[in-house]
Amino acid sequence: MTVFCLVLSPVAASAQHNSSTAAPPRLVISERAVADALAVEQPSMREDRDSLKNGALIGAIIGGIAMGGFVGWLCNALQEPGNPSCVPGTLLYTGVGAGIGAAAGLGIDALFMRVGVGPPAAPRAARRLGPR
Repeated sequence: MTVFCLVLSPVAASAQHNSSTAAPPRLVISERAVADALAVEQPSMREDRDSLKNGALIGAIIGGIAMGGFVGWLCNALQEPGNPSCVPGTLLYTGVGAGIGAAAGLGIDALFMRVGVGPPAAPRAARRLGPR
């Protein structure tokens, strides 16, 4: 079936079509385009360093969801008819979990050393030691 389609196809196969008059396509990149692309990739030196707030915030969210979800699930699973609502206890332990998570996230974020990305420092002139 494939041979039949290829033989009777009105379109010439591109691999067999040889056009010696057409020049091969060229990619031309200007120096300005390269400089613009490099400028976009390099972070600005004015950007503030990463603070520890984001680690504390992420830890608080994860800790609050984990502890609050677990306590809410456990309270609802063990609740008997006539028992008080699970909402106050769940909210209390959600706050406790958020505090624990914030402390853990802050500690983990503080462990990672931040390396500034920027142009390399200029080499210092070598000092001569000893008598001149």
